[in-house]
Formats: sequence, C-alpha cells, structure tokens
Amino acid sequence: MKRVLVVALFALLPVLTRVPISLGGATDATTPGPTQAPAVVAQPSTRLMLPSVARDGLPSEVTVSKASVYQAGALQVRVTRAHSGTATVFGRVSTLVPEGDGLVGYVGIGIDDPPYSADIKLAFTTNEGTQESRDQWISILKTAWTVDYIILPPPDPNAPPPPPGLVDEQPRLNAIYRTVTPRQWTDGWVAPLTGPLYVTSYFGEQRSFDGGPVQGHHGGTDLGADFGTPIYATNNGTVVLCEQVLERGNLVVLDHGGGVFSAYGHMSSFAVTNGQTVTKGQVIGYIGSTGVSTGPHLHWEIAVDGFALDGLRWIDGSQGF
Repeated sequence: MKRVLVVALFALLPVLTRVPISLGGATDATTPGPTQAPAVVAQPSTRLMLPSVARDGLPSEVTVSKASVYQAGALQVRVTRAHSGTATVFGRVSTLVPEGDGLVGYVGIGIDDPPYSADIKLAFTTNEGTQESRDQWISILKTAWTVDYIILPPPDPNAPPPPPGLVDEQPRLNAIYRTVTPRQWTDGWVAPLTGPLYVTSYFGEQRSFDGGPVQGHHGGTDLGADFGTPIYATNNGTVVLCEQVLERGNLVVLDHGGGVFSAYGHMSSFAVTNGQTVTKGQVIGYIGSTGVSTGPHLHWEIAVDGFALDGLRWIDGSQGF
C-alpha cells in the first residue's frame, strides 16, 4: 500500500495523537515482550494542509514600472501567476489583462489627482484559484502646466458654416474611452509622426482668451506639420471611429485593448476605415486643418479607463515602459 509521510511542527498542531504500533501479533503495544518487534499498523493516506504556513506553488508578485509618476501620467502594473484582476486608485478601477501566466495593465493618474503618496489597490485571482489583494504605494509628482495666452481674431463673416448635423463629439468619446476589450497593444509605444516633434500645444496646457482668466486643461497634444504629412498608429489596435466630427474635424480613434485608446484629429483625409485592424506604425491618415483649427497640425490623444493622459510621456521613457 502506498504510504504518505507527513511531517509537521508539533507546535503548530493543537492536538497530537500518538498511535501505538505493534509488530507480530495482538500483544499489548504498551508492554512489548523482549522478543517482540512492533509491526506497523497501516494508516489511511492523508494530506496535511496548513494554509498559514505555506501552499503549493510560488506566490504571485506585483511590480509597477516606476515608483513615482507625474499628474496626467500612467504606470504599467504586472502581476505574475494570476488570471484575472483589477487595480484601483482614487476609486477608479483599471482592468488587468492576461499576459503569459500573469496579468498586465495601465493605471492612469489624472490632471487633478493630488500630488502625494497614493495607494494602488490590487485584487486578483491566482492561477490556483485563491483571491488575493495587495497594496502598492506610489508617489504622484506635481506637473507644472504651461499657459497659452490667446487673442482671438474677430469672426470672419466669410467663413463657411460647419457641416450640418455635427454635434459635440466629447460625450461620445467619453463613452468609447470607458470600454475595455481584449489587449492588442504591445510594449513600446511610438510617436504618431516621424522625425522631431514640433509641439504647438502641450497636454494639460491652460489657456487665457483675450486677457481673461487662466482656466481649463488642453485634452491632447498638438503637433504641427505640413499638409499631407502621414500620421501613424502609435500601437496595434482597431479603428472604432473614423469620421468628421465638430471640433476635432476628421478624426480616427483606435482601441488598443485593455482600456487604452488613442485619437488623431484634424486630418485632411483618412487612410483607414471603421472596424479595420491596424498595426503599430501603420499610416492611418494625413495632416490637415479640419474642425476647430487655425493651421495644419495633429491633435493627438491617449486615454486610459475613460480619461485623457499626456501622450508624450508614453513615448519618452519617463514612465518606465
């Protein structure tokens, strides 16, 4: 019969039962005769479970791409040996997506999130089926927002009216940015334009119009370029919007999966269609000045879990991914 030997520290067991054993026959086991050798009495196979001491398999490990992040930045979170989970900061829940035998995802920090220590709360199911939680503390750094003082020109009486039927696209984008689909992105995000980037307006920039108060934050990064310059997908994804809208003009939105999106506005023309799958670095359109625009440029957005983040930090290495 197969026998299992179980070894445990006596101090961890509330009751220790000693089973008398005997060899050779039905002799009193407490007073064996001098010529009698004890025979082992077979015991049922058992398995001792001490959850407070150890468990089978290696524990899950949690890592973040950096210990600190600027306002409007993002961190990449990884959990090993787990198959589902979330990361929550300031009450916002980010879904982690599968990668190998673990999970990966992005946690975004908002423009108005306070610059001090913050707790990323992770909840996940391990590959063994146990529910676990971890706390990962990070430091949020204050971003010094730029300010643009704009003097608006008088209205042009000869300017053509906007196309009929166009409405503010922001509510629609907000709904799109809150969806989570299977991951398509791969590590390494690329710029939407080649060569040196000429930034005409930074993400989060505040503005004063005609000497008025400084207010608001620009929701994307504006990159100046010549008419017709190719625009490239910053990562793999699916085209979920490709049409003319009121403010951003000819607009393409890519769903990269895992709650990550990018958007490209003011195009002169499209090189993709709705529902099309694109790869990192693929041409998706061309620089223009459609919508609310004063010259040829690209309005570029990155959004995670429903709100916009600083796209330049995704390509300059400052976030550790």
